[in-house]
Amino acid sequence: MLKRTLARSVDPSGAWTGWVSVEEQPVDIYKVEHTDKKTKCYIEAREGKEFVVHFSRRHGGPTDLVVDAKIDGSR
Repeated sequence: MLKRTLARSVDPSGAWTGWVSVEEQPVDIYKVEHTDKKTKCYIEAREGKEFVVHFSRRHGGPTDLVVDAKIDGSR
């Protein structure tokens, strides 16, 4: 059974937050893993529904935010 987490993911350093929405509503994320400056998580598939991946920097400073999203193994 997958472990349920919050609808948003925050990286361990607190530099960013990310979430996925379906029909403009955040969805639950599961199995969040933070390793080597990468974060991986899973969401429930909803057939025929469009989704949006959101990212936001949590604080200012010199940290750049680069997003390389892979969906089902494809960029």
